[in-house]
Amino acid sequence: RKVINIQFYIVTRHIFLTLFTHLLFKKALYRAKHRGGKEADFLLGGFVETYGTSLNEEELFELNLLLEYDDNVIFSWLNVNQNPPVELKTTILKKLRNHLKTAV
Repeated sequence: RKVINIQFYIVTRHIFLTLFTHLLFKKALYRAKHRGGKEADFLLGGFVETYGTSLNEEELFELNLLLEYDDNVIFSWLNVNQNPPVELKTTILKKLRNHLKTAV
């Protein structure tokens, strides 16, 4: 009996985490492709389309946090004109910078 309950919990937790990760991805994809400017839609949306499915839950959360900022602020961080806040100095910012170099 305990084995069945534990296995059910693990399967349920996995499905929930998978669903949560998928929702984070969909939210990031929508927010990245509907920024209001074609350049931002192209660069940020292209990044999420290309790498979004390979990002883990933590990276998707960081990406969604980053996408809350204005386009001009994000691009100043990507161009290293301005330092981002400490909580945004993450691997996502590095991956976005690399994507920006290859996309242009």
